[in-house]
Amino acid sequence: MAQLARLSRTTLCRGCGKEICFIKSINGKSIPVDPDPITFIPEADYDKFVMMDGTVQRGQVVEETVKTETIIGYRSHWATCPAAEDFRRKKNKSERTKRNEQAHTVD
Repeated sequence: MAQLARLSRTTLCRGCGKEICFIKSINGKSIPVDPDPITFIPEADYDKFVMMDGTVQRGQVVEETVKTETIIGYRSHWATCPAAEDFRRKKNKSERTKRNEQAHTVD
């Protein structure tokens, strides 16, 4: 069983200024999350939530307590930050060029 992580202390997002915390992913990378926990029901076609063990699960948000099994997770800050695009890594030009050439090649 994976060892549970702890939320880091809160800090401010450099893009929007809201409070965020970090959870270590199972790959060891830090995932920025909104600090308020979200209660949800597992559902395959809904939103993604970051779990304390660094895994990601999909589910539907539950506003009130229900009788079915609920899970508590955290919403990735990438999903709520208005400045998220500013932090996305840009593909280098050669990768974009190769992809465009492959897309326009006629067989």
